[in-house]
Amino acid sequence: MTRKQKTIAPITPGSDRLDENTFDSNSSHSRRLQQSGKGKPCPICDRTKDGDCRWNNEVVLCHTHKDRDAQIQGYVYRGVKDIWGQYFPAQEPVSKQSRPKAKKEFVYRDKDGHPLVQVTRIDNGEGKSNFSSRTGRGRRG
Repeated sequence: MTRKQKTIAPITPGSDRLDENTFDSNSSHSRRLQQSGKGKPCPICDRTKDGDCRWNNEVVLCHTHKDRDAQIQGYVYRGVKDIWGQYFPAQEPVSKQSRPKAKKEFVYRDKDGHPLVQVTRIDNGEGKSNFSSRTGRGRRG
């Protein structure tokens, strides 16, 4: 199963956007985009000759690298949308805290309250878990 990526609707001439420097991030408000130009290079392609590339803190819409990943460190390519390649700032992976070393048992019951399955979870305190199960009749599952 593939995870659907969030896409940003780019600015297109004649669209219902406020102006050519605004995009709708599927939220209740719009965010202004900077345009490439003299003294303002595109973070992806360093374009300065015109305002074809646009960006803010959430997205870079690159006109040069639209149909292939530019492999720029710190950015993730999310495909092409109209005339722009969409690049998003790379996110640092969120580290989860490991559960402390423990053993916990869960009993699953039928509609009459009789035990059907007992599941045992054993956490080693270093991020690894082991599960075992036993049916209500004493058989291991």
